[in-house]
Amino acid sequence: MSSAEQFEVAVIGAGAMGSAVAWQLARRGHSVVLLEQFGPGHQQGSSHGATRIFRVAYRDPTYVRLATESLRAWAELEQESGQVLLEQSGQIDHGDPEAIEQVANNLEAAGFLAQRLSPTQAQEQWPGMRFDQAVVHSVDGGRVFADRTVQALHSCATARGVTVAFHEPVQTIDSTSDGVILQTPGRRVHARLLVIAAGAWVEELLPGEFVLPKLTVSEQVPVHFRKRNPSMRWPSFLHHMHANADALTFGAYGMESPLSGSAATGSAASDTAASNAESLGLKVGVDNATDVGQVVAYVNKWHPGLHPDPVSSTQCLFTSTADQQFILQRQGPIVVCSTCSGHGFKFTPIIGELVADMCEGLPARYNFSSQI
Repeated sequence: MSSAEQFEVAVIGAGAMGSAVAWQLARRGHSVVLLEQFGPGHQQGSSHGATRIFRVAYRDPTYVRLATESLRAWAELEQESGQVLLEQSGQIDHGDPEAIEQVANNLEAAGFLAQRLSPTQAQEQWPGMRFDQAVVHSVDGGRVFADRTVQALHSCATARGVTVAFHEPVQTIDSTSDGVILQTPGRRVHARLLVIAAGAWVEELLPGEFVLPKLTVSEQVPVHFRKRNPSMRWPSFLHHMHANADALTFGAYGMESPLSGSAATGSAASDTAASNAESLGLKVGVDNATDVGQVVAYVNKWHPGLHPDPVSSTQCLFTSTADQQFILQRQGPIVVCSTCSGHGFKFTPIIGELVADMCEGLPARYNFSSQI
């Protein structure tokens, strides 16, 4: 048997979160290997695509604080990479008045500007959108560039000495007296610590003694629509359509897209769900006509400034806990980072920092409710 490559930390999953973890650990001087089962820029997980919403506006104040910290971490990544990754072009929450008031109050409590608007006032500012209830505008929100971010993380991590290995699915994980041994088709790796940040594949990789909250993997269908007036401003938005919903549930969302003169709109979760990616099966690149139809119907009703014929659509996997909270959990030499639940990308660089803290045994700065 060949001798194992030696690293302080092995990270499984080179999407946004795993790459951020590898980068943050390397910044602290640790030797890291980042293992990815697919190739660079693949579209079979949760990190691909042009843009994601960035917002500090949350009904849960924990995430307002996390978003506040993430602003500093995004600036650090931008400075190191030389890339523009975050664009604070504004973000709107509208819909259920109770939800909107919570959002506005939390923004103000954290020191952010919350511009409360009537539907008529909002319509005057953004005539391409329709509003019927309460509206709050956050100038600090906007969008992050997803593909560009992952590429920047890979470049920065590599520059700091991280070994990034694509097309290396982890076949076995064995515990040792001083860490773990990982076997892939082309490598045998020994690491003192292991971080599993594999998105929809987390549960498949976990040793049997590692217990997590129930995770559900679902397919999401972001759809791009062309603006009727290409010069029209289009803020990122969340539409809170369900009264009495929990603090992390909303009905629809969207943002400006880099595609020429278009905006991307997403719907709530599709009906296709499973416990992991393997049982769900991947239909990457195949439109789900039912889900696309739901988004088209939403655009017809709420977005008169968009042509209702989709320009394009894609699919993305969400890995979610029942309460939409994040999982950051360590057990022995293994750390699990499952920090999406459909709203995690905006926190990418700060999540990497929090996981690096866990690897170094530092006190936790956050206690998410899905943490055991």
